[in-house]
Amino acid sequence: TAKRVFMTGDSLTRQLFISLVCNAFTLYDGLVEHTEINWKEVDPCRNPSLCKIKGGEHGTFDAASVKFRGGMEVHFVPHKGFKDKGTAEVHVLERLAAEASNMGRVTFGKRTAMQPGGPVDVLVYNVGIHFGMDEFRDKLEYFVNKVTIPLIRKNLSARPRIIYFTTPTQHFNTSDGTFQGWRGSEWSLKCVDEVESNPRADIEKKILAPGVNIDVLLDYDDLNFGMMHVGKHDCAHYCMPGLPDTVAAKLLDLMK
Repeated sequence: TAKRVFMTGDSLTRQLFISLVCNAFTLYDGLVEHTEINWKEVDPCRNPSLCKIKGGEHGTFDAASVKFRGGMEVHFVPHKGFKDKGTAEVHVLERLAAEASNMGRVTFGKRTAMQPGGPVDVLVYNVGIHFGMDEFRDKLEYFVNKVTIPLIRKNLSARPRIIYFTTPTQHFNTSDGTFQGWRGSEWSLKCVDEVESNPRADIEKKILAPGVNIDVLLDYDDLNFGMMHVGKHDCAHYCMPGLPDTVAAKLLDLMK
């Protein structure tokens, strides 16, 4: 059965979307039927030395959609990270909550790059790394209490399968590996190879219960992969090809 997938998050979710599409292009000739990508004219990269493509095609993007042979669709819409008013949905959580309460299902909204061919079959979500820990926890609890639990309790066949992936581990040279701000950023020049824990993933694993308030919790399981980050002040995103490809392959299996 063809699936229509809605992915929403920040640039970490975008990396999974990129892995899904690039691997489909590379490994399966003719699998990708159509794409629509809102390429950014100017890449808002903080570190120009890492941004080889300064804008336009094959640079970065906000909303993007792909349709595969056989009818499967994957639509990505950002709620944080690189975004603009025309292609992002900052208040996507509030919209999803209203839809879950009123209809027992959720929609793609109005910001997808391509018109979806039907309702949402799979919802892939991640809070992202653009919030402090307290706000991060609040966002996650809101997602559970206002979106996932109402959808699951209504027990309607129209509701989507809900997949949450744990936030990838940061490997900055700080006490807990997390980003501490741009000032005095000598600690971020070189990523550490391994950290003891991932504070965001720890919160996610305490709040999210597969089969109870979520269908699937996909774990990055990456405490000892610090050497695979972009580096040079970016110990949050992984180089690509890289670890996101492995997680994207697991995600694709879960979407089937």
